[in-house]
Amino acid sequence: MNKLHLNQNDKEETNECNHSRYWKVLGAIAILVQGFPRLKEWAYTGIFFDMMGAAAPHVFSSALYNK
Repeated sequence: MNKLHLNQNDKEETNECNHSRYWKVLGAIAILVQGFPRLKEWAYTGIFFDMMGAAAPHVFSSALYNK
């Protein structure tokens, strides 16, 4: 019987992903709720940095391979 064993690094990455999900959900709620313009501004800023942080490695890696 084979069991999947996660090392300590895998557990930390999983926890980071879970925390990131919670912040994304809270950001979406902040954008949908009426009022709170400052909170909404920070939610949009967080989504912008999250998307740019996700897109940048793809752009740079494809630039390296398409020489």
